[in-house]
Amino acid sequence: MKRCIAILLCVCLIFTLCSCTKAQKPSDEPNIQQSVYVGDGISLACNTADSFNPYKSKTKLNRLIGQLLYDTLFMVDNSYSPINVLAEKVVTENGVCTVTIKTALFSDGTAVTSEDILYSFNLAKASARYSAMLAGITVTAAADTKTVTFTSSKKDIYMANLLTFPIIKKGSDLLTNEDKVELPPIGSGRYKLNDDLKGLTANANHHSAVPTVKSVKLINTPDEEALSHAIEIGAVDMYYTDLSDCNILRMSGNRVNVPLNNLVYIGVNLNKSILKNAYMRHGLSAALNREKICEDAYYTNAVAATGVYNPAWQAVKGIQSIQTTSKFDISIENFKKIGYNKKNNEGFFVNANDDVIELSLLVNKENTFRNNAAELIASQLATAGIKIKIESVPYNQYTARLKSGQFDLYLAEVAINENMDLTELLCSGGKAAYGIEKVIEKTEDKKDTDKKEENEPQAIGLEQVVKGVYKGTNTVSDVASMAVSEMHIIPLCYRTGILFCSSEVKNPTVTSTMDIYGVLNTLVLE
Repeated sequence: MKRCIAILLCVCLIFTLCSCTKAQKPSDEPNIQQSVYVGDGISLACNTADSFNPYKSKTKLNRLIGQLLYDTLFMVDNSYSPINVLAEKVVTENGVCTVTIKTALFSDGTAVTSEDILYSFNLAKASARYSAMLAGITVTAAADTKTVTFTSSKKDIYMANLLTFPIIKKGSDLLTNEDKVELPPIGSGRYKLNDDLKGLTANANHHSAVPTVKSVKLINTPDEEALSHAIEIGAVDMYYTDLSDCNILRMSGNRVNVPLNNLVYIGVNLNKSILKNAYMRHGLSAALNREKICEDAYYTNAVAATGVYNPAWQAVKGIQSIQTTSKFDISIENFKKIGYNKKNNEGFFVNANDDVIELSLLVNKENTFRNNAAELIASQLATAGIKIKIESVPYNQYTARLKSGQFDLYLAEVAINENMDLTELLCSGGKAAYGIEKVIEKTEDKKDTDKKEENEPQAIGLEQVVKGVYKGTNTVSDVASMAVSEMHIIPLCYRTGILFCSSEVKNPTVTSTMDIYGVLNTLVLE
């Protein structure tokens, strides 16, 4: 699994973006369409050998069950806007996010307090799953039981988008039964686990409406083979995959594509002389048919990128402008500007010395989707007159070459956190910023500087704009525009996951990756 994610499985990037753009006010309700269920009862897959503790569970199956057991302060919907869950009110200003929590009860009837939030936050920061995302945030509980204050090391107006860690009752993760076996922590979610761990029962103490589906059967699937069999025979009614393993266990019935914040892109080695030129990078980008890549390489489980940010994000609607189909005339125009005015007999552009533009494209051998995409990219660029050599190598070689700069172009995927911070991807020294040179503002001799007007503006680059959003000097729009202008990376698409549902579930919907089984909350029974 690790090798299939691309370059960043060892790092969960903390993408924290703040700008003078006004953050969207959290909503209390997602936009949910009515779904209908005509079967006898809902069954979901789990792994009883794995923990149901959200900070210890290792399988995706149990993490999805955890979404039903444990509420969060916020969840982020498919447009990456925050929705209040346990939060009743939030005020974010100058890197400080003050959250007032709702009157809510855990499934055992005790009240959810600020101490439970603080306790859960500390567990989250110590966990492998949430630690990187929350690394720049600290928390303090107020004197009252209803208020919690989070402080970011950055002025992050989208901080609420990161406060999506599960809330458990303080100390309940330490509970054991008479045999000293660890018990699942107590949550405040829409369901609670039955004592035998074979099912879920609607939580009568939940702060919102009790789900229409009052009970859920859990089917133990201890391995991939068991899961595949359960899906094949229809033993489970819903199955979700984020396709990170490039494997689709198809299920008859209905399916819903679920937007992911996973950017697939071409990284560029800006240390290579020909790739230092922005005209070259723009020419390459214009030649790509992103819609075709989504359709053929990812089997429609991706959305064409219009810029560096997810096109589903409300904050960038109408801002990003990358073409999603090939524009060869634009490519030709850009190549001419750097001296490649004609093609040779093989159809590749050459300069006055008859030098061909030939670039290597590095890709992780283990990832089927990206290898498919690499073949399409090479074909599309060949049509545009650029010769591409695909270098498909094992993961360890792939990462080693990235770190040592032994590449021209590379194909990668990065999971961006929901607050949309692109620092680690677009700024030198970032954990995903391979091949990006440090952008240093040009300095001049003092005698030359003295000749300039004191207030003459200095040219700034992408790195400075990205960092400027944390100082309030730049906006999301500035980053989106500068990222297209400088094209340090070439965005291709944003992947999607899939929720499969049995034919008994009519018109299934998913409002958030944080609430995959949320359809159970409003499913109309017939």
